[in-house]
Amino acid sequence: MNGFDVILEKVGVLGFLALIGFLAYRLRWLGPEVKQGLQKLVFNITLPLMIFTTISRFEFTDELVGSGLVVFILTYFFLGFQYFLGWVSVKLLKIPSKRRNVHILHTAFGNVVFLGYPLIDTLFPGTPALFYAVIYHLAQMTIIWTLGIYQLSGDQGKGLFGNLKKLINPNTIAFAIGMLFMVFKISLPNTVDQTFRGLAGSNLYISLIYIGMLMADFKVKKGFYGGEAFTIVLNKLVIAPLAVLFLLYVLVFDLGFYLPLPAIGAMVMQTAMPCMAIMVILARNYGADENSAMVNVFLTTLMSLITLPAIFWLLQCLWI
Repeated sequence: MNGFDVILEKVGVLGFLALIGFLAYRLRWLGPEVKQGLQKLVFNITLPLMIFTTISRFEFTDELVGSGLVVFILTYFFLGFQYFLGWVSVKLLKIPSKRRNVHILHTAFGNVVFLGYPLIDTLFPGTPALFYAVIYHLAQMTIIWTLGIYQLSGDQGKGLFGNLKKLINPNTIAFAIGMLFMVFKISLPNTVDQTFRGLAGSNLYISLIYIGMLMADFKVKKGFYGGEAFTIVLNKLVIAPLAVLFLLYVLVFDLGFYLPLPAIGAMVMQTAMPCMAIMVILARNYGADENSAMVNVFLTTLMSLITLPAIFWLLQCLWI
């Protein structure tokens, strides 16, 4: 089995898990209350435990901290590039005002938690890649709850500090505690450790079943906005990750800038993630076009089953 087949198999597992959730929801074996419960289970328990158990086992080094800071800074640059791609698309396609901000923000922000964390943990086992993936997410969240909310709501938002409070959640808390355990080399009792790791190991399956249910719940009622949606597919899943991959290649091989492979892989794959699902809820809450947000999430998630293996294969060809 060659490298591309291995990648395709790993992402294929994610696709089948999502398909199980999709069918279970469409066949009404699982209802909306289960979907809501799974979302809370993942966000409040299994994801935080996956972050904590992964980060706490790393060896604390100056290199890890330094490269984490570099990832944080580079993420802002990459998100700015994706934001620019969305802005150009809006101008070229002359997208109406109600859908404009959704299009721009969806081009920039991806599903880096529910899909990104499990996928990166699977593709880079035993490495600090998840640590860098969380760093990427933290940078993204600082923009979503400030500039993102401002764009969607105008002057109806809660202000800068009101939105920044949302950065304090079970996942960021787990990251902070995991960092403390890593720095001070703290170990948990064996029973607790096994329990936490067992729950963390279930995150992949629960997250993807939830994503499948989320996709099954999307109903296009007001039009498909095909040109806009497929432009986001091109920008978010192809142009942006290829541009990030090219820039990192130039930084490392032409300019001699050092970055460990797990950091490079995490940034490239996080950039390649499909549109952020929470944007549907934010669009609904702040009067933007909820339907276009649903279409963007559904189509990019579906197409990512093809693009994610291709991007990871290219990453391996260049670095391994």
